[in-house]
Amino acid sequence: MRWFVFFGLLAVLAFSASAVNIGNCTTLDNSSASPYVLTANVSLFTNATGLGGNSACMNVTANNVTLDCNGFTLMGNFTGETHAINVSNTTINTTIKNCKIMNFSRAFAIVNANNTVIDNNTFYNNTGAIEWLFNLAGHPGSWNVTIKNNVFLLNGNSSVTNGAADVFLSNVDSPLLNVSYNNFTLSNGSGIWSVGNATIMRNRFVNVSGPAVYIQNGSWSNITYNVFLNSSLKGNLGVTNSSQA
Repeated sequence: MRWFVFFGLLAVLAFSASAVNIGNCTTLDNSSASPYVLTANVSLFTNATGLGGNSACMNVTANNVTLDCNGFTLMGNFTGETHAINVSNTTINTTIKNCKIMNFSRAFAIVNANNTVIDNNTFYNNTGAIEWLFNLAGHPGSWNVTIKNNVFLLNGNSSVTNGAADVFLSNVDSPLLNVSYNNFTLSNGSGIWSVGNATIMRNRFVNVSGPAVYIQNGSWSNITYNVFLNSSLKGNLGVTNSSQA
């Protein structure tokens, strides 16, 4: 029994030694340092990093990175095109979890990144919560993205005509996109706006002012077991086993 306890403690210590605590905006560029664990609430621009002409608080540039916000908040100020988190540069295997993200023009941008998981986050009062850009500017594109167990509340901007959505998916056409078990409430734009096809399952949409799900230029989207309350749909949907009221 003592040996089990001993080896258990070693495992915990090994995990603790590999984790990196962070308390401000930074670039996550070290795979061996993962997971990065947030230890305090962070406001942009405490130390924003360059993102082309934009700025990102957390900029993921390495493979196999996990950011665990540990329940803390990333807070923006709607200045310019600001992102809370940017995943780009052909990165692979990124996980973002347990974050509260508010007051950004784009809370989360995924550009040319593969195997990205967005799990158990809260997106509040952002112009757009998640933007996934597939095959941008000749790059290989983003594949195998999972968006699950998140809360989207009071996001969107009905005056914005492009990407005014909790989740905006550009040119996806990928069966490897899974949007599931999320709650979309009081969105001021669309809940999910997909330019192409997507798999959207077991989500709940409540009082979404724009289309709860808008499929643009798609024909085979899988939209199954969702609940729509006081929310509309638009496009080539193929909705099955869902309820609407």
